[in-house]
Amino acid sequence: MQLHVEILGIPQALAALERVEREQQGEIVIAVDTATYKAQGLAMRLTPVKTGRLRAGNKVRQGTGGTAYLILNDLYNDVPYAIYVCYGTRKMRARDFMTPALVEARRWLISELRKVFGG
Repeated sequence: MQLHVEILGIPQALAALERVEREQQGEIVIAVDTATYKAQGLAMRLTPVKTGRLRAGNKVRQGTGGTAYLILNDLYNDVPYAIYVCYGTRKMRARDFMTPALVEARRWLISELRKVFGG
């Protein structure tokens, strides 16, 4: 006795799911990149300016790691005294220009990801 079962449409359904996954991943990458640059723009506006060097130090490094399911960008400031301006010292009050920028960008990114995932 032989039983033969054929399910029609499974390869097409799997291909459609893979296509949707690729489209969503592209939308997620765009959202993460946009959020990172929004954070940079806000950090630029919040950075105290004397000579402009500190403001110019706010930079973005895209795709510094990750896998297909982990997308990483860096917002950083490479000016040596940036940390002292952000967090202050015992002689100087903190003027944090990074945290508010990251908080606002995170809020925006969550909103965008909800749109991508239909939430």
